Amino acid sequence: MLSCTGLPFYYSLTNTETTIMAKDAIAEMHHLGCRKAQVIGHSMGGMIALMLAA
Repeated sequence: MLSCTGLPFYYSLTNTETTIMAKDAIAEMHHLGCRKAQVIGHSMGGMIALMLAA
């Protein structure tokens, strides 16, 4: 699970930041040795899941 610690609740994420989160997810998967994954996301997580699928 990735966290956005330090961000205020009213903070609006941009496309660049969701791209960074997708790259963080990929880096975490590489670190854990995951070669395949089923990714499910809702709302912002859905956008990140689409970026991972691309």
